[in-house]
Amino acid sequence: MTSIHQSERHPSENVRISLYTTQYWDVSTGLLIPNGEWYFAALTIAPDKAKFYLNGVDQTFTNVAEHVPVNFDSLVRVGRDHEDSRLMTCLIDEVRFYNRTLTDVDIQRLILSDVTAPGDVVQGVPNDGDWPAAEFPANAIDDNVNTKFLHFKGATQPADIQVTPAVGSTVVTGLTFTTANDAIERDPVKFELSGSNDSIDGPWTLIAAGDIADFAQATEWPRYSMNATAISFENTAAYKHYQVLFPALRNPVSDAEKMMQIAEIELLGSAK
Repeated sequence: MTSIHQSERHPSENVRISLYTTQYWDVSTGLLIPNGEWYFAALTIAPDKAKFYLNGVDQTFTNVAEHVPVNFDSLVRVGRDHEDSRLMTCLIDEVRFYNRTLTDVDIQRLILSDVTAPGDVVQGVPNDGDWPAAEFPANAIDDNVNTKFLHFKGATQPADIQVTPAVGSTVVTGLTFTTANDAIERDPVKFELSGSNDSIDGPWTLIAAGDIADFAQATEWPRYSMNATAISFENTAAYKHYQVLFPALRNPVSDAEKMMQIAEIELLGSAK
């Protein structure tokens, strides 16, 4: 993956990546991108699929190979094709290679950072102290998957945290969630994210809401594991305070399961 800056010479160009092993292999976005801007471009390769991202969004348009090559028998060329005949008319910076196939969330986290940090002001929702002494709200942003926040009211009403990031005003466009140590029935399967510029108590403006697809699937999502399916959304509004709620849990049937738990929450964005 790399950063690219479109040249003034060619105001728009179809972004594509080509590889050559025993065959010519090509993947294209089909997009014409304007000049004068930096873009974050990434290519992930798996045995059955290649994905091409621009600024963190999967933009794959074509994948014209019988199979995706895994082992390369020639040099990897960045900015030119395998015959050195076609050259990219743009600037290229910060090229990186990884020895594993990155997930959508991996790509997202390379562009954005978690705006919360241990020590930020955090309170529970509802903020009534109805949680075990060692499983309190701040555990949800302490960057430690071995701790968790558990709210006893999580199955009877939306519950989780309100937080004021110490970095100040931020624009959040993505989320990650990490499962806790036990009881999959307590895993949240839906989220709501809201922001406020008044106080940690609101009033709140809804930013995004949706499903946590990985936690809701039929197969149990592993313990201590972050979601792999990216949770991202359009947002340009900056806020000083955030509220994360979980309106639904996986399957809170018995009394022991009628509570919400989460090991980690990340609010992915950038400082304003």
